[in-house]
Amino acid sequence: MRGPATQFQSLCWFGLASCLSSSVTYLAITRGGGTGDAPTRGSLDLGDVLERVVALEAEVQVLPSGGLPSSASAALPARLDAPSQREAASVAVAAAAADVGDLAVEEAPGGDEAAHTRAVVGLRPPSPAPPAAWPPRACEAPVTGALSMVCGGGSSSRGGVGEAEFYWSFWEDGSRLLGEEGLVAFLRSCTALEGKIAGKRVKIWGHSEDKIGHKGAFDEQVKDKYGLAKLCQGLRPDDWIADFGGNLGITAIHLKLRCPRCKLVTLEPSPWNYVVLRLNLLQNHLASGGAVALQGGLATAFGEMAGSHYFGNAWASRREDIFAEGAHIKAQPEAWKNRATLKVGSFKAPLLTLPSILSALGIRKLALMKLDCEGCEWDIVRGALDTGLWGSVTSSFGELHALCAYPEMNITNCLPRGLTLTQAATVWTELCAGKGYTFEWGCEEPKFGLLGADVASVLQARLCGRPNAKTWQQVGWDALCKGG
Repeated sequence: MRGPATQFQSLCWFGLASCLSSSVTYLAITRGGGTGDAPTRGSLDLGDVLERVVALEAEVQVLPSGGLPSSASAALPARLDAPSQREAASVAVAAAAADVGDLAVEEAPGGDEAAHTRAVVGLRPPSPAPPAAWPPRACEAPVTGALSMVCGGGSSSRGGVGEAEFYWSFWEDGSRLLGEEGLVAFLRSCTALEGKIAGKRVKIWGHSEDKIGHKGAFDEQVKDKYGLAKLCQGLRPDDWIADFGGNLGITAIHLKLRCPRCKLVTLEPSPWNYVVLRLNLLQNHLASGGAVALQGGLATAFGEMAGSHYFGNAWASRREDIFAEGAHIKAQPEAWKNRATLKVGSFKAPLLTLPSILSALGIRKLALMKLDCEGCEWDIVRGALDTGLWGSVTSSFGELHALCAYPEMNITNCLPRGLTLTQAATVWTELCAGKGYTFEWGCEEPKFGLLGADVASVLQARLCGRPNAKTWQQVGWDALCKGG
């Protein structure tokens, strides 16, 4: 497992810049001046990057413990005047420390003296030279599962044009997260499903122990559960799409197939899911097609999350500290035991924020955003509403989760820790009663009528005229519609 010293080393920017490598080798720095200024390019070490970031007349927040080498951290002041500037600067410096390739640092439009720092990913692909240790020794023996695809794809003679370098960086990043032996064993145990999504033939990998999430997520996208055919109709080339709760990458692939020239950022905290997400982008030739893959969780403040990965159900991987003790979404894991393993892996991952991601990538508006992050959606939307950032999101879809089993009727046990009923009612109303948003499950969860009279009124009009409740709704439906 990764310790805190490597928590930011798993940022990877597909198709727009190189993934991880051992040193910062090539950077683009853009400074102030006006629209006509050309970037200055050159070979810089980390110290040069830090000096330029700090020189933007803003004070950069020291990253969470171990985020940078101690010598680099010592060079950074501890405060920025505005949270969004502090967060953007932190992500920019973290990205530089991890080496995600071309990094441009730019002052805010209008010459704002308080620097607005963002990492703008360049268009140059990763270095065409293979790593010294390529191919890995694991590729010399008979290979099975997804390992055969990775070993073959990393060969310049077998990989697609310009793709081999993405396989090399995938291997390096996956080895950091799982250890090389762990990565090899994991890839050998992966199996694939094939079918059509958005009319295109796709191949989607998942771990052989995942008997629920792999097929479930694949079937959802084949059937277009979210209605992406309609949601993507108005998208234009170069529009930005966000996929928060990237899981195995299947939704990201669907979105890119619907809008090939859109730019996409996807975020997934579980290292095992993240490896599969990257693998699926490679398999379906989207690694070099304008998709940015980040490994981490989404929150309203920087930090580190402790998470659990359920090998039998990739859907269920989650951040632990937002759940009430002993709580699980929909049902206890024991309910899966006849279908899947109950094996759980623990992990730690960096927490990034929505403002920092948008600023770091230079995103002024999200044309479409998916939020399906096992409960984080409540706090993210609350924070975006409080700061006005929600106005930067044109349309959104995903799942609004009750963080409890279906029969649970203590509503505080069904919300993220620290979220008040008033805040929850505001978020529910925005996502479930507003226009432009399509959220599954929570918008028809009758127990959310306990959030207050306004929410109850909307749910009663929506649900109580139906002759019967769905099985999972029954307890809440009786309380909402029958006063039971």
